[in-house]
Amino acid sequence: MAIVFRKNSFKITLLVLLVAGISLLHYLTFAEMRYEHTFYRLLFYVPLILSAFWYGLKGSLIVCMSVLTIYTPYMIIQWHGLSPDDFDKLIEGVLFVAIALLLGVLMDREKRQTRALLEAESLAAVGRAVSEVAHDMKTPLMAIGGFASQVTRQLPEKHPQRRKLDIVVKETARLEDMVKSMLEFSRSVDIERSETDLNALVRDSMEVLRNAASEAGVELVAELSSSLGPVQVDQKKIQRVLQNVITNAVQASPQGERVKVTTSGDQDSVLIEITDHGPGIGEDQKESVFHPFFTTKKSGTGLGLGIAKKIVEAHGGKIFFRANQNLPGVTFTIMLPFKTPA
Repeated sequence: MAIVFRKNSFKITLLVLLVAGISLLHYLTFAEMRYEHTFYRLLFYVPLILSAFWYGLKGSLIVCMSVLTIYTPYMIIQWHGLSPDDFDKLIEGVLFVAIALLLGVLMDREKRQTRALLEAESLAAVGRAVSEVAHDMKTPLMAIGGFASQVTRQLPEKHPQRRKLDIVVKETARLEDMVKSMLEFSRSVDIERSETDLNALVRDSMEVLRNAASEAGVELVAELSSSLGPVQVDQKKIQRVLQNVITNAVQASPQGERVKVTTSGDQDSVLIEITDHGPGIGEDQKESVFHPFFTTKKSGTGLGLGIAKKIVEAHGGKIFFRANQNLPGVTFTIMLPFKTPA
């Protein structure tokens, strides 16, 4: 952290010194020395390029505005009623702003692409590791669960060791579910599309989870669009997505609250929104929500949203979230195309 702070301090100090130094050269050099002033104006591109490279659009705009703010008084002092020289300076100023915008936008896009590539490579490595670990765990877990179940059936109901074996069987089953999720995350997603009534799929998913929601003291509410047409999706996999996201919303909600699921659509896509009124997602967690094994719960693998993201993207769709306006909690949005991607 201290190293990052020192690096940022050095960069900011360097940019400030460059802008201030070049501006000072303008003010200290005689106005008649036109070639020198032209060279100094070109030097302003050095801090502009550095700021765009280091800080993207935000940095390039700050340097651009700083240069224009400092240099404008000099232009006013040397103004000759829009002479050819004054007109050239105005054109240079416009170009300077345009280049600042262009550099900033390009650098931001480059950084996003680099982050996406690194994330894809990281997820691929995690997937391979998860697959190997899960395969190694699967067989011994099945053996443990099977033998424990056999021994349990042979013990009388009131045997003092039976309760311990019941716990072993229960926890083994939980671990097997975790291994199943790990294997599912590590595999590529194969989509088998069929014409689906999405509203019916939402209702079915909510019905499956209604008992769990009731036990948590959370109400499930649906607001489904009556004009929603059928979509081409993999029913089982989209139902898995809905159950994962709705389950997370229920677990995030305090007793007495409700989770609302809405559907809507236009000519290109259909939206499913799941809204909860829980504590929300912290700023430091927003980048990690869909990462594998990230969870704020005491139990679970943290793979539910990661699997949901893989399934939705395999359909050519998107899944994202936003904070609720004027209310606690978040809304997850699942966007699916009406047509099968080419």
